Amino acid sequence: MLNKASNDLNEGKVIFYEDEVEAPYSVTGNTTGRNFAVAGMNLFNLLMSFFVIQFFTSPMIYGEDPTTTDLIAGSIHEFGWVVIILGYFPLVFSSLFFIIPALRYFTVYSNNKKRDLNIIRKKLIGTFVRHKGKTIRFDQLISLSKIELRETQFAKNVLDRLVIELMGEINIDSDGTPIYSFDRLSKELNK
Repeated sequence: MLNKASNDLNEGKVIFYEDEVEAPYSVTGNTTGRNFAVAGMNLFNLLMSFFVIQFFTSPMIYGEDPTTTDLIAGSIHEFGWVVIILGYFPLVFSSLFFIIPALRYFTVYSNNKKRDLNIIRKKLIGTFVRHKGKTIRFDQLISLSKIELRETQFAKNVLDRLVIELMGEINIDSDGTPIYSFDRLSKELNK
């Protein structure tokens, strides 16, 4: 086993907790073009497997000639392995290329939501650390953390948990704005 070192820490470069990159989860990990190519190839395989299964298993009528019908019926029994190898096997295999990503979509969506919350958590903790754990208003906290307006509700949910985890306090300003203070964090950072 080879152990590769990261070049990020060369020359004393430090990556802070809030700057750590979390890549988004993806369903397949492929580019859009590659996904279309795989889908097209498997769609062709599905159509051909349906054709092979239909050709060898259904009673085909090539006119009213009974010898042709007997010939086809006999070939089904002789070449049953063809139906399995060129029909059912590609059908199942190619179907999996559509079924597995469809099932993975739900877990990927859930994991991306957790990732988004974790990124907001990192931004908030980074702001608390830079601010030395001192008292900070909610609107200041959101702007200093560079949290977008659409993420403020997520930030409120994360803040509720962070106050408990970091043993902080929530007070209300005279205009009704929440003010967050973290005395324990402030003491630890000012040592």
